[in-house]
Amino acid sequence: MIVFDQEEIHNIPFNCPTSYDYQSQFIQAACKIRFINMICMWLYVLFGILWYAAGIFDYLPRKEDMKWWNKWLGDEEDPKGEFLTNQSDIAEWVQSTRRETFVR
Repeated sequence: MIVFDQEEIHNIPFNCPTSYDYQSQFIQAACKIRFINMICMWLYVLFGILWYAAGIFDYLPRKEDMKWWNKWLGDEEDPKGEFLTNQSDIAEWVQSTRRETFVR
């Protein structure tokens, strides 16, 4: 395991250009990891904000909206009282409930 401190990579530009003179390949890899990590952190914040906004404006699915999904996965019993386990039963159930679920 290689550990770099701030002194070794603080002068390297953030976007890790290939024209920069890196001291070693490990420092170049650490720079790329730092860049990807920063992108992932900002994406996490962005998706958190979007999720919060979706909750405020009521765009998240309610429990009633997810019943068809639970039946499709076999987590809940179908109207006949049987669990949907094989592929043909699932396809038949999806076709029979498609209009009820998506047309309001």
